[in-house]
Amino acid sequence: MGSAVKSIIGNEVTITGNVVSKSDVLLEGRVEGDIHCGSLHVGDKASLIGDVVAQEVMLHGSMKGDICCHDVLLKAGAQFDGDIICKSLAVEEGAEFLGRSLPSDDPLAKATKSEN
Repeated sequence: MGSAVKSIIGNEVTITGNVVSKSDVLLEGRVEGDIHCGSLHVGDKASLIGDVVAQEVMLHGSMKGDICCHDVLLKAGAQFDGDIICKSLAVEEGAEFLGRSLPSDDPLAKATKSEN
């Protein structure tokens, strides 16, 4: 992940609503809402139901929603259900990916347009 400062959502925390952070986000708990951040790291016991707009996403846990970012890494054991709009996608053996991958040279520009 990018910068040294992280926003941490701990394993005993559940957030219902959107999360917006200029820094990187480490999700160890549960979020039911969209996340907009620098980079997102979803821990192996974490879950997310919502969409993500970020520079990069590393998914170890489970997510249902769409991702729009430059780089996505689905780690072994990850469970993803949704569409990914990205420049670079890597899926490790053992990751589950149910959805579509839509390549884009500038995925964040598309996310910004759809928000307006």
